Amino acid sequence: MPKLTKMSTCSYYSSGDQAAECGRRSGDHRSQRIVGGERAVHGEWPWQVSLHQRNPHTGQLLSQHCGGTLIGPSWVLTAAHCIVDPLFGFTIPPVFWIVKMGHIELSDRQPPHLAGVSKIITHKYFDAKTWNHDIALVKLREPLALDQMTGVNTVCLPGASASFEGHLCHVTGWGKVTENGSDSELLQKIAVPVIPYNDCYKKYESINPITPGMVCAGGDQPNKGPCVGDSGGPLQCRREDGAWVQIGVTSWGVGCARQNYPSVYVKISDYVNWIYFHLAKDYLAGLRAARTPRAPHRTDGRTL
Repeated sequence: MPKLTKMSTCSYYSSGDQAAECGRRSGDHRSQRIVGGERAVHGEWPWQVSLHQRNPHTGQLLSQHCGGTLIGPSWVLTAAHCIVDPLFGFTIPPVFWIVKMGHIELSDRQPPHLAGVSKIITHKYFDAKTWNHDIALVKLREPLALDQMTGVNTVCLPGASASFEGHLCHVTGWGKVTENGSDSELLQKIAVPVIPYNDCYKKYESINPITPGMVCAGGDQPNKGPCVGDSGGPLQCRREDGAWVQIGVTSWGVGCARQNYPSVYVKISDYVNWIYFHLAKDYLAGLRAARTPRAPHRTDGRTL
């Protein structure tokens, strides 16, 4: 049986508000590793982020663990298996995570943005054996300023009924450049076709079930697609109006970019309501906390 591979190493914004500004780049970036990919250039994918863990003993920032995308000034979308401990199954606490943004080189010690994490939300039905519901939200400690000067922007999210089957879309990440190789120091990109659900289902029927909450892309050519370390990053397509919309979260596959085995992504259109529900819930909780009067305190710090 082929070996399945996870693509990793171990405020509320309405869809209308987001669509007005999201998915725009600072210039017209044409194609200048993802396996078989090309190097990205600064500002080409301004919503791409890298997730890093801190050493719990020394506090040292470790190498890139997974990718992710900025979907709002305070929120990053990624894969649940990036966030959940693979051995014990618990969500790794926010204090152990750092998010880098606005960079294409992993070794950049002073990226434009370096943010701590205040909250993590993983899908409550995430299944680490089948990779079903492999989606998570990461909240930054402080919201970002989004404009061309910062070089950071959000990606658009699709509507619940959106379909990009047959489109040529792009995958980006810092994962391995060959199945048995090392991670890429520079952000990589590659164009892959989104394939019909039934075609993907048949290819994986005897290996691992493809559910309606998954979307597949690539597999038409050998050595062209995501690999270990690319998990959590985006499968993104360009709309007719020129804006980029993220249709998938890199999740799993057989090996790395093997021919006839498409890479499998979380189908965001099936989870967009889940995403907005949790963003709205957090926003409303923040409003309630801000409006709740604090109990009076005495000068010695005790509550009256």
